[in-house]
Amino acid sequence: MLDRPPRETEFLSWTYVFVCTGIIFLTIPFAADVAGYVGRTFGGLIITTTFAILAATALIWVLLILIKRGKTSSVGYMWFAATACTLMFLIAWRASPFPAESFHYIEYGFLGMLLYRALSHRIRNYSIYALAIIIGTLIGFFDEVIQWLTPGRYFQLADVWLNFTGVALAQVMLAAAVRPTIISGWPDAARLRRVLHLKQWPS
Repeated sequence: MLDRPPRETEFLSWTYVFVCTGIIFLTIPFAADVAGYVGRTFGGLIITTTFAILAATALIWVLLILIKRGKTSSVGYMWFAATACTLMFLIAWRASPFPAESFHYIEYGFLGMLLYRALSHRIRNYSIYALAIIIGTLIGFFDEVIQWLTPGRYFQLADVWLNFTGVALAQVMLAAAVRPTIISGWPDAARLRRVLHLKQWPS
């Protein structure tokens, strides 16, 4: 499914990105309260376990794609294992003292996948991964700005890093493990100038 252009329209692909971003932003006022309630009621372990199951489910889905397509090299599987282990380690590492923060990896990893899909309508070279990371990180930064403007919430540079990590891990998984066949080569100077001037964006 990642070896061919998206079947949906470019507008719909970007709609998925905007909806995902909107959900992230709209949950800011009460996400911390919900996580705190769950943690006090059931303990932090249930939060970490839930996020670990979500991450494992997504990783199994990616692994099944790799197996089904039958084009993945041993190096690709090694990158998959390395990325998967890194993600699970980070979730376990955040289990104490702030288990809810590990959700940053999951939500921004998913956002990273949606960004890749939306960008792939027009960009078919390796710059797509860097651009997805940049856009995802900017969204993660504004996530924290909105939190700073929200009563009872705070801007945390560490959370911007968590958001960046989630998007970056998704792109590493795509670029090094999945290696979509529709993506190849580096942009030439003319194409790079168009990207920098945002002419690759949908109108």
